[in-house]
Amino acid sequence: MNPDPLPPEPATVPPAAHVSQTIPANASPAATPAAAAPPGEVGIQAGEIIPGKTEEQARSWYFERLEHHKKFTETVHKLICGLLDDRRILIVDVIPRVKKLDSFLGKLKRKPDYRDFSDCEDICGCRIICVTSAQIDEVRLLIEEQFHPTEQFWHKPEDSGDNIKFGYRSYHMMVELNAARKALTENAQFLTAKCELQIRTAFQEAWSALDHKVAYKPEAKTDPNIRRAIQRIAALVELADKEWEEIYKKVWGGATND
Repeated sequence: MNPDPLPPEPATVPPAAHVSQTIPANASPAATPAAAAPPGEVGIQAGEIIPGKTEEQARSWYFERLEHHKKFTETVHKLICGLLDDRRILIVDVIPRVKKLDSFLGKLKRKPDYRDFSDCEDICGCRIICVTSAQIDEVRLLIEEQFHPTEQFWHKPEDSGDNIKFGYRSYHMMVELNAARKALTENAQFLTAKCELQIRTAFQEAWSALDHKVAYKPEAKTDPNIRRAIQRIAALVELADKEWEEIYKKVWGGATND
């Protein structure tokens, strides 16, 4: 039986129309309306990393919970490896990771809508590296069956400005343990814990590692020659994935087990 198709990519929502406000030329400074924060948004004060929280508090929070995050990441990693073995799904690797302090602080600074440090839900994570792109769907169904997904989506490369999108694509899932596993005594400490899963092919994994070293540098964004070179390599990565898929089907008949 063919697996259910992956969830559709969300439609683009058009931005709200901009409403301008005309201020009389002879208005006094007191009559000029102050810029208001969007509804529900609390401004960040000097010395704060998110509203009401300092960077020092963020560091303390991170290290106080580091062992807990390591244990949950290890629990999810072992569980996924066991499930893949039981189903005899042949993949390349499952790589656990705990977000580093600098990465955690950087994300807080980029997320002014966060109200608490726990809003950063991807501190725990695992990357599931598949042999072929077709396996992404197979692994996704297994995760949906054995975990409780709270969010899932395709992560696609950003528009380069030339309307060309190639390279890194990865299926992301935010998961909790399912109800049956939360009921186990050994998992009592993980009732609200979440883990980010990234499911991608080996080619996509390689491209992600290289692209993050270069693509976000100023030169890569402004130099058209560098941008075109990156796009050519990204297109080759996408082609390699498709060609390998065909080879895999011919040699192994599309089987995902030994």
